[in-house]
Amino acid sequence: MVIQYAGNVAKKNINDILNALTEDVQFKLHNSIDLEGKSQVRDFYDKSFAEGNYTFNHEFLDEKVVADLIFINGKQNKKYTPVGKQVEITSYDFFFILKKEAGELKLWQLRVV
Repeated sequence: MVIQYAGNVAKKNINDILNALTEDVQFKLHNSIDLEGKSQVRDFYDKSFAEGNYTFNHEFLDEKVVADLIFINGKQNKKYTPVGKQVEITSYDFFFILKKEAGELKLWQLRVV
């Protein structure tokens, strides 16, 4: 699911991105950006997609299931190409929490540091 989500970000598939999220989704990103709810996530990606293209590679370090939640952490390499600028490559640690919503597994929380 995490790889599919990253693929949808790289392809700028905003509807598929939003379909993968819970209604009460929460993002906390490395640059002090906090997003709550699908509308804030949509606004964030609409702006980000207008500014450049993304490619991701993931290394999964750990996955745990606790009750009805799945915790996944690892390392992410992001290649970002801003419009009209040079490629930027950065690495982050990520932490996803997945939970079921209406019987379907969805992304509930994302932390990137």
